[in-house]
Amino acid sequence: MIAYNTVHHASLEEDTFLTYLRTEYIPMLSEGQDLLNLSLKRIQPHEADADSISLALSFDAVDEECLMQILLSNGSKAATHLTERFGESVVGFRH
Repeated sequence: MIAYNTVHHASLEEDTFLTYLRTEYIPMLSEGQDLLNLSLKRIQPHEADADSISLALSFDAVDEECLMQILLSNGSKAATHLTERFGESVVGFRH
């Protein structure tokens, strides 16, 4: 089992970004893939960042080969879609 975590920081309305992640990004990422223990959690911002939102998206994959398949197929497509949709308003960090 291998864990994967991405943090997205967005300068957008929280509802707009959450709706996008739940209805478009996550279904695109998980389409035809076996993502285990998928979770989406809000990260409490510092006072200076109160007008933005940070969310941690994490999941487990069976092994490294499975993770690479997810990232190279659906992950690449989802990341491109996110960038086309929001441009520089959203930044992602992978762990």
